[in-house]
Amino acid sequence: MKHILYSIALGAVALAGCGSMDETYREFRGDGPIVYLAKYPQGSIEVLSGKSRLKMVLPPVTDIRVKKASLAWWADGANRTQTFSVDLNGMEVTVDTFVNEGSYVFSLTLYDETGKYSSLPVTLNGVTYGETYASLLNNRTLAGKPHRDGTSTMTIVFLPADAPPLVATRVGWKIQNTRWTDTVIYPHFDGSLILPDTLKIPKFNSDSIYYSAIFKPVETFIDTFMVVRKYEKETDYVKPGDSNTWSDKK
Repeated sequence: MKHILYSIALGAVALAGCGSMDETYREFRGDGPIVYLAKYPQGSIEVLSGKSRLKMVLPPVTDIRVKKASLAWWADGANRTQTFSVDLNGMEVTVDTFVNEGSYVFSLTLYDETGKYSSLPVTLNGVTYGETYASLLNNRTLAGKPHRDGTSTMTIVFLPADAPPLVATRVGWKIQNTRWTDTVIYPHFDGSLILPDTLKIPKFNSDSIYYSAIFKPVETFIDTFMVVRKYEKETDYVKPGDSNTWSDKK
């Protein structure tokens, strides 16, 4: 009989202990269980660098309760946030405020319509580029003087340049020596070897040309940097009386 009474007393103590533990956690979780929305898997979001801006490519969301999102980061001495509605089929988000040139760490949290329930945050890293990077860029260098060789075709050759970051070169000249036009040429490869870039312009009769190199810090960069135009004039290379002039009508 004593053994039975002891067992009953021990059970009562255990139940009392469970009740006390439950009361302790109820303060934090409310009356129901803790509920989280599904979050983006780590590494599933692509963050693309830009010129003082970023683009985030978000995959589809599996949790249909998700309606909104909040992006948080530290910039210019303060916490910054950007909120947006979430497309369950996937979407792109551009961040173009408080992301001047530099590196950033973002925290992305998903919410339901009421804002009562949320996902665990996902950490994202991003880099933007700006004037400091642009100041380090140099224009293309000519491999020799532009020449026509007695024909109507102008030949312009540039020395090889690292590609990337060089992605293209814009070259301009005048039509009938009056109206400017231009074209874009791209780095010339032979396997992994970068070769000089050559542009041939038929029926050329302009007294000047310009060229401007175009760069991307990384291949996925969403913008471009174009250096200030470099102008070359006929008078810089051809003396009066030379047969190989630029602007004569041949």
